[in-house]
Amino acid sequence: MDTGASEEELVGKKKTNGSIIWRWFGFKVSDEQQNNVFCRECRKSVATKGSSTTNLYHHLQLRHKVQYEECVKLRAVAQTAKSSEVPAVKQTTLQHSYTRAVPYDTKSEKWGEITKAVAYHIAKDMVPISTVEQEGFIQLLKTLDRRHQLPSRKYFTKEALPKLYTEVRQSLAAQLTKVSHFALTTDMWSSRTCEPYMSVTIHFMEDWELKTARLQTSYFPQDHTGEHIAEALQDVLKTWKLNPTGQVAITTDNGANIVKAVQLNKWPRIQCFGHRLHLAIGECNTESVNLGKKNEATTRWGSRLLMIERVLEQERALSKVLSVDMKTRPLVPTWQDIEVLEAVQKALKPCQDFTDALSGEKYVTLSYVRPVLHLFNTSLLAPGEEDSELCKSIKTRIVDYLNNKYADPSTSDLLDMASFVDPRFRAKYIPSEKINALKHKLILEAESLLSYQGTCLSVLPDPARDTQLKKKRSLASFFQHSTATNTGFTKREAIENEFSSYLLSVCVESDADPLKWWKEHEVAYPALSLLAKKYLCVPATSSPSERIFSCIVNSRTCGLSVSKSGKGKIPLSPVMSRGTTKKNTLDLFQSVLLYICSQPSLKQTQ
Repeated sequence: MDTGASEEELVGKKKTNGSIIWRWFGFKVSDEQQNNVFCRECRKSVATKGSSTTNLYHHLQLRHKVQYEECVKLRAVAQTAKSSEVPAVKQTTLQHSYTRAVPYDTKSEKWGEITKAVAYHIAKDMVPISTVEQEGFIQLLKTLDRRHQLPSRKYFTKEALPKLYTEVRQSLAAQLTKVSHFALTTDMWSSRTCEPYMSVTIHFMEDWELKTARLQTSYFPQDHTGEHIAEALQDVLKTWKLNPTGQVAITTDNGANIVKAVQLNKWPRIQCFGHRLHLAIGECNTESVNLGKKNEATTRWGSRLLMIERVLEQERALSKVLSVDMKTRPLVPTWQDIEVLEAVQKALKPCQDFTDALSGEKYVTLSYVRPVLHLFNTSLLAPGEEDSELCKSIKTRIVDYLNNKYADPSTSDLLDMASFVDPRFRAKYIPSEKINALKHKLILEAESLLSYQGTCLSVLPDPARDTQLKKKRSLASFFQHSTATNTGFTKREAIENEFSSYLLSVCVESDADPLKWWKEHEVAYPALSLLAKKYLCVPATSSPSERIFSCIVNSRTCGLSVSKSGKGKIPLSPVMSRGTTKKNTLDLFQSVLLYICSQPSLKQTQ
């Protein structure tokens, strides 16, 4: 027994949760930290761990039976009283109840914010406008904010969506006024109801980032002649006030009408690499081997390759299944069939990855075409000693077709220019006999661009803007000199030195981002950077235009829709931003479930 405890008075626990057990235990007055617990009955020290009172109950039960029974009774009474307590209900004020029940004024900022968010949801996610009339969606909005009264479908069709379209269009138009050079892609498409459409996208550079915007997807009821398409493309430039002098090129497929339209407009044209490769593979397969076209997407050779890979993977299983029945036994693949499939797979497999990689929109693609063609010629599609004759034939035909089609002088020059201003490639994949001529041409072009630096080449003249430019020059402007003058070189000599320095500079890794490199070295190469902005924005394929149609087909929209580039968020009710209670969470979950169940297209997939 601790003698000190018998002499000193014991005090209660300073911070207690109201437990009954502390009536029989305490601490020495001198123990300010209250680390050692003592029994008030026997004055013995009882070891405890943290704030646990388990050992205290065990001590009473073993050494003080009467006190333990009293403790148990008092504990039971306290728990009964606690469970019977009614929680205090905070009375809602009359003003608060009235405010929660009154709908937002249709002219209020909150009503406009939520309604605009609904319009954005319809446009961005391409859902039917009839969504605003569906019970599940209405219940969802009421759960988020009961004061908002959802307007009718007619309001969204006639006012909200057209207003959103106008805002997006004006924003894009303002963005395009700052663009010096741009490229286009276009494609034609027919819906399931045979309604023809034409899509046009624009690609440009902004702060060394590639930007893509869908200018339009318009109904095209006229005959798809080259003249009509050329006129429609000219209308696109006029509608968006784009100057053809700022257009670097247009990327299209190889349809005769599209090609003629571009020729009539006298625009530089890039052949879609994916479409050209498809034609090359289709031609060599037609002449080399007839594999049939059952269940094959006729516009994409990749579907054929996937089927071949699957057949080779499951060849043993197919043979066993087909050999069971006499009727299907003739369908068992022979060794000659397997050799043909293996030859086709070996020849086409390297092409698939390059087609997918060159179809991107957010990174540079045109500068890759020349290196890819070089890679096809020297390694990937070069006939090997272990290749079968069929495989060699397919590879040779693909390479010869691509070399022939990309031998067009205007196309070849664009590929060389794009490759030259890409710091990863420069003049590495350009034929040596063309380097001097290409360098001379680029120097002349860079000199011309420097003369117009600070002006916008892509937007048609604006009288109001021209008036501002004609204002009286400041006194300091008369003392400004070009960099070339300050260094003692002429402008031509400064550009030539810049080109020589660029070609002799340290090589950039193949996986580096060329745009990031140019952003860091723009000051060192002012003339070359202008050429990089011009040529690196051109896409190698017309996939951006085709993706619009895929988006439309895969969406659930059945009415007016408006798309907007960039990321956006639909603002939620302030109730959600403050945190949700358990009941609010349950109500929201039920509303979302009701909304999902009310969607006709989703019901069919359940």
